[in-house]
Amino acid sequence: MLFEFSELDWLFHDSEDIESFLKRIINLIYKHMNISGCSIYLLDESSGHLVFMASEQTIGKNISVNERHSRNIKHDEGLCGKAIESGNIEYASIRRKEMAVPINRGNFPIGILLLERQKKPFNPIDEGTIRVLASQLAN
Repeated sequence: MLFEFSELDWLFHDSEDIESFLKRIINLIYKHMNISGCSIYLLDESSGHLVFMASEQTIGKNISVNERHSRNIKHDEGLCGKAIESGNIEYASIRRKEMAVPINRGNFPIGILLLERQKKPFNPIDEGTIRVLASQLAN
């Protein structure tokens, strides 16, 4: 297993607010998955959009409401929309360097982790690892 159970426990028990929680998630993913990009979106059922919550570029920074809204995605749009609709991990191309991972609570989608790599493609071990983390995030 790429993540230690103590790391997952640390994520959930020592986070003071949503910003520190998201920062820890992104840092953990960077530490273990050798990625070049990571963003988190949560589904807003009332608007039907995936609402941008954080990325490595925004953690620790105050981003304006307009900047957040400019990064929102319709729930049925693009790679993230495809992952929300299917409930499965989806890839941008056959090169498998961009991966959208649904965050599901039971059978209901609540968000997306969007990961990107510059060099090597994502493999089945990466998929399994990020599925475990996404399932923990849903709780």
